Amino acid sequence: MKNIYKSLAIIFLLFISFSAFSQETRIVKVDGWDPSSGQDPTPYKNLLYDAIDDDSAARVENPNVIYELKRNCIYFLGKQIEHYDFHLHIRGEEGDGLLPEIQGSEKSDGTYGLDFIKSYNDLTLENIYISGYLPDGGYQHWVIECRGNGSTITYKGCSFDGDRASPVCARADSLKIFISDCTMGNIGYRKTVGGNGRMIDLRPESMYLDSL
Repeated sequence: MKNIYKSLAIIFLLFISFSAFSQETRIVKVDGWDPSSGQDPTPYKNLLYDAIDDDSAARVENPNVIYELKRNCIYFLGKQIEHYDFHLHIRGEEGDGLLPEIQGSEKSDGTYGLDFIKSYNDLTLENIYISGYLPDGGYQHWVIECRGNGSTITYKGCSFDGDRASPVCARADSLKIFISDCTMGNIGYRKTVGGNGRMIDLRPESMYLDSL
């Protein structure tokens, strides 16, 4: 009898997995602030965070989603994006113009600086410019923390700039990190406290790491 229940459980899990993979990918287009528009950037704060948060119900129905950012736009983050139960995929739209920029913004307590993304699951970033420069003149200390054991982190065509430590802080076991066609500049600025630049900051939690 136990074997029958186990078999039924496996069949159910396979059905759920097949259903998820068979669904079409949803594209959620996210507005940002266009500096050339002359508009006040204040209303555009945390639009990326809000779009991901507001999409939680739709992700239950179809987790195959890509959050697409507009070129020539800035996406301010005063809140930390955390994702646990889904693959977070953020990409810049195709076409000409500047890559969409993710930039730190003032938090609710009036301070600056936070990990832009604290990732507990698979993460993919494509064609995104991530700026660690802060409006108060400081530098970000890590922009992305990877904390999901066994997760896959993929960066394609991204640019990272202005961080005191690294664009990627690996804090999980059995991580797989793939980086292609990316640029890194002004990482580990020596005139700031703790300036120590590298692309991947490997922490003690990362006993096993595959990178390419």
